[in-house]
Amino acid sequence: MRHKYSGAIALSYVTMFFEGALNVVLVAFMMTLATSFGKDSGEIALLVSLKSVGTMFTLYAAGHLSDKFGRKGIMLIGLMFFVVFLLGFAFVDSYPLLLIVSVLGGIGHGLMDSPGITILFDAVEGNTGPSMSLVQVFFAGGGVLATLMGSLFISQGYPYQYFFILFLALALVVLVMILTVNFPPVRNAEPEFKTTKTNSYNPTLAMAVLLLCILFSATFQSSMSTWTPTFAMTVKNFSEAQSVSLLSVYQIGSVSGAFALAYLLKKYKTTLFMIMNPFVASLFVVVMLLANSPYLTIIALLGVGFFQGVYFSLCINMGGLLYPRNAGAATGAIGTINMLGFSVMITLSGWFVANIGVYELMVVVAVVGVLLSITAYCFKRIYVHLRERSV
Repeated sequence: MRHKYSGAIALSYVTMFFEGALNVVLVAFMMTLATSFGKDSGEIALLVSLKSVGTMFTLYAAGHLSDKFGRKGIMLIGLMFFVVFLLGFAFVDSYPLLLIVSVLGGIGHGLMDSPGITILFDAVEGNTGPSMSLVQVFFAGGGVLATLMGSLFISQGYPYQYFFILFLALALVVLVMILTVNFPPVRNAEPEFKTTKTNSYNPTLAMAVLLLCILFSATFQSSMSTWTPTFAMTVKNFSEAQSVSLLSVYQIGSVSGAFALAYLLKKYKTTLFMIMNPFVASLFVVVMLLANSPYLTIIALLGVGFFQGVYFSLCINMGGLLYPRNAGAATGAIGTINMLGFSVMITLSGWFVANIGVYELMVVVAVVGVLLSITAYCFKRIYVHLRERSV
């Protein structure tokens, strides 16, 4: 039987695919852009960072406004900003102007992301965990396509501008969907937990620890997604095209992990994977560091993506459970902290790589994964107490 809001659910996933591709495209073409504009990798990383800043400053507002006024209008405005981003990188040859265009692209991402994800809370009754894990399937799937296309463009010598022109066509598809699908009403569910005067474990404390989890996750993810190609080239002696294609390996791992979680979350609690996944991902980072063959490096990177690539969706799902009446705002808050971590870490990691080294950065990433597991365990304890005391 067809779901009443199948069109809106499809829009959510197509939006995630679109965002996922544009989220990694600047990294995929980082070395190409550096050559084209005569800039070093740190200056090109600034484009990535500014895009993250634009997203960071709009995610929460977009979520809050979409809770109040609906998802459709906010997503439509966001898409217009994304179109400017695509047109800018397709036709503008001025680095200073592209700095501005990057910010506008980030604003578009923020305006589309929170309402785009929160559609699922509106449309899906009951356990939203499996649906949320599929968000990562499409987001990572877009990243896979972008990195594979980037690798192809680099190896064949195609102008990077063609990529952005091609994605204008996908933007048109998203536009048609926004204008035509049946959006579900904004959900106004009863919260799972009720705060009382005697309840010291309240949703605010749980949310604060959850935001710390997403900050650690963003540190892990941004370092992996930004510096894996550099690590592959300078430490593992991959070619430029091969190193860019490794991003698709990471994203394929994320897609595979998301599919697995979509099934497992029907049987097991989200908090279990919040604790387990980053620890196992850290072990794979260690394997990647110690690997003495390209095949082992690829397998390790696949494992990192499998276990860690879906973490954002896990946190989004928990935020929606904590604040179902304000799922858009909760999603926006989590997304804001995620992008804060991304934007800060892209800048800090650029300095770290330039002054200390990319190998040492990956060592730090492994440590961050362990810290994330510990923090997630603390969140689980608060969450369990919250459930017990609200019964």
